[in-house]
Amino acid sequence: MSEVIEPNVDSSNLIADFPAINTDVKSLVDLNLRYGIKLGGYSLLVPESIESEIIASPDIFPMPNTTNLMIGLISVRGRFAPVFDLGEMLNLKLKGRQTSIIVLQLNGDFLAFPYDSAHSLELPTSVTDNHPVLPDILTQFTGDIYQIGEEFWIEFDFKRCLQQFANQISQ
Repeated sequence: MSEVIEPNVDSSNLIADFPAINTDVKSLVDLNLRYGIKLGGYSLLVPESIESEIIASPDIFPMPNTTNLMIGLISVRGRFAPVFDLGEMLNLKLKGRQTSIIVLQLNGDFLAFPYDSAHSLELPTSVTDNHPVLPDILTQFTGDIYQIGEEFWIEFDFKRCLQQFANQISQ
């Protein structure tokens, strides 16, 4: 189950309408509650296996001589986390200047990126095959797709996506 990484003692930097789910995981699993973000017009689900956290208005420290895909570094409980422009990586334009970021914990490391909006939602029990065509760059990281009302939520493989771009950056 995707859950919020233990928040700082001062949790005022967490977005209020993005509930913490580290209190009663069993009841949330029963509800099939998931977290997702909107990025450049697409709705991406955070996989159940990835711990995630939303941080509002973090101090981002720019890194000289890095790729334009790297925005900078933030401090997450005393550890540095790189902030990448996932929208740029996927050729998805964010809607305006973003002040909040999502932090994902992958293989013990933190990675972060800005997004358009964050959501917690209850997924339907079945996936849909009746969805719009996705861009090729997005399709390669797409798993199941769920329809909630008029919106389509994509099970997005953040880990594989970020690993692929990290490999490209390091070459």
